[in-house]
Amino acid sequence: MQVNKGRTAGEILVVIVFYLLLFQNALEEIFNFAGYIDELFALIGVFVVCLQTVSSGKLYIKRNNFRIILLLCIFTATGLLANVLFRYQPIEAVLIDFYTNLKFFLSILTGFVIFNGSKMRRESNVLLLHARFASVLLAAFVAVDYLFEIFPSPGSRYGLRVIQLFFFHPTYLAAAAAVLMTVLLIFYSAGNVKYIALDVLIMASTLRSKALVGAIVYIIILVFCVIYRKKLKAWHIVLIGLVVIIVAGEQILYYFVTLQGRAAREILGATSLEIMRDYFPIGTGFGTFASNIAVKYYTPVYSMYGIANIHGLTVENSSFASDTFWPIIFGQTGLIGTVCYVSVLALLLLRIIKLRKFDVRLYAGGLWIFAYLLISSMAESAFCNPLSIPFAFLLGLLLVQEKQYKEKGLNHEEA
Repeated sequence: MQVNKGRTAGEILVVIVFYLLLFQNALEEIFNFAGYIDELFALIGVFVVCLQTVSSGKLYIKRNNFRIILLLCIFTATGLLANVLFRYQPIEAVLIDFYTNLKFFLSILTGFVIFNGSKMRRESNVLLLHARFASVLLAAFVAVDYLFEIFPSPGSRYGLRVIQLFFFHPTYLAAAAAVLMTVLLIFYSAGNVKYIALDVLIMASTLRSKALVGAIVYIIILVFCVIYRKKLKAWHIVLIGLVVIIVAGEQILYYFVTLQGRAAREILGATSLEIMRDYFPIGTGFGTFASNIAVKYYTPVYSMYGIANIHGLTVENSSFASDTFWPIIFGQTGLIGTVCYVSVLALLLLRIIKLRKFDVRLYAGGLWIFAYLLISSMAESAFCNPLSIPFAFLLGLLLVQEKQYKEKGLNHEEA
């Protein structure tokens, strides 16, 4: 693949944003202010849209975007209504968590704004080039760390040393590899296979169950959707489910059977369903349950439900405060908020599925993003986590490609 020697401002911006989001967690270990990269990134799209609206005096929203915006408005209104009614948290906690819950979707908008109007063929070349470079770089660091144990490690699993490199936790290294795999899938060619193999090994080196499951799911998507150009059918989904159970079975048994109601992850899930019932249909409000903010501004809801003394959820030790994602939505926004949130994700996923008629690589890349984030949502705050933001950035790219193909009225073979 040839890459033009000249660099446009758009290409330079894409590369800078790509590396900042990819290595944000590592940068945060050195510079505290790097922790705000994802927060600021999510605001860029809103700022640009506001400027365009003010300058043109018009705000045009397409029907498919309007439905998403309406559902997000209902979702946020539900959470805020609960905050007003129950007043379990101070206003600063509410506002921080309110923004955190919207950050993923705002980042999709920012990604769309950055890629929209760019010369996508040149942008894709440079993005792919740097994804390949970063894959080799991380793989080299992993190899060196295996040989010389340069970087810290949280311990061992399955008799092997867990690799995390310069990231705070192995899950961030796994997510970085997953992002690189997304780019390599969106712009797939036979030449990408060796780089994909490196990223799969990087994910495996973290020895996290979700990373191992994710790597297998990625290979299934690559083989079925891109190489053999097949639609994912019901039996494919069943196959993926069996893979998840087999690979993650030990961890599932540990958290939900062996610990017998003592694991924070299981307790947060069960309690969120109780809250959804008791506070039907709106939940307890933003910042009140299962999020980092819920323990930073320690929520009274934990004491009310008798879980304030659970290991990892206490005032003194909140290490498992946001160890899973869905209880945040269930508990804080209740049935109404949950239905709206799931509907937004479903609408986005439907748009990704429709990309198949334009380019199977875009379709597969979008499927992988959703698959990885849904897998991650079982064991971390996923869509509310900074690791989701580079995926949102790439979803913005996919939506720009959708827009361009629709405007041209072309399928992939004609383009």
